[in-house]
Amino acid sequence: MEQAFFIFVNDTTFSITNVENLRAEFELSTNMDSTNVSSFTSVLEKLTEQNLGDKDPHPFVEWFFYSHPSIKKRISAIQKFVREKGLA
Repeated sequence: MEQAFFIFVNDTTFSITNVENLRAEFELSTNMDSTNVSSFTSVLEKLTEQNLGDKDPHPFVEWFFYSHPSIKKRISAIQKFVREKGLA
């Protein structure tokens, strides 16, 4: 019985997270223009410099120590998203 409840809760949580991600993507696509993108990427770069972060760490270091993608990968993903959605 406990296992069935866990599966139900896990599936429900996954569904809610998926809906939330879709909502966030929709908001990004409706509110983003090239000015917002360049400002956002600029802020990411400045924060990395202020925090003495590594913009492009070795792949093993990133895999082992990082909980999120490197700034270089994040900026690349943002630029790819903008190109795919035709927002720039």
